[in-house]
Amino acid sequence: MRQPYDLRHTYATFGLRAGLSAFGRRLGDRVPGRLRALAGGRRPFDEAAVRELVRRDVVRAHNFAATQNHNLISDEEQSHEPVSSIIAPTLVIHGTADPMFPLEHGQALAEEIPGARLLPLEGGGHGIEQADWDTIARAILEHTTQTDAGPGDSCR
Repeated sequence: MRQPYDLRHTYATFGLRAGLSAFGRRLGDRVPGRLRALAGGRRPFDEAAVRELVRRDVVRAHNFAATQNHNLISDEEQSHEPVSSIIAPTLVIHGTADPMFPLEHGQALAEEIPGARLLPLEGGGHGIEQADWDTIARAILEHTTQTDAGPGDSCR
């Protein structure tokens, strides 16, 4: 059995006090509300668990600015090829209650990529919830061990 990570090591390494920085506390106050909105509203939302996850992220993070590094890619560096040019086996994982991108977006993506498979997460929002980890892990294992998936196959 794995031993739990000792946060005292992190505090000592980064010189943190036995609490969150002011930035971390502000982040911890804002993030749960935003994540609640992205959750889709069909499943219970465990705010205490989300706050604890945010707290752990703040403690282990080395550079909070790095959370936005995906925005630094210039337009010239981005691929402009259509998604239909993707040749890698693709598993599209999409929540059925995603408030940002409805399920139809995931369906269209899976249909556009040759041989892609769609795994709809019933009641799932825009993120991945712990309740879905086993389902996702099994689907990834199945997907990566299959050699012949037809276009538009679904993981049900």
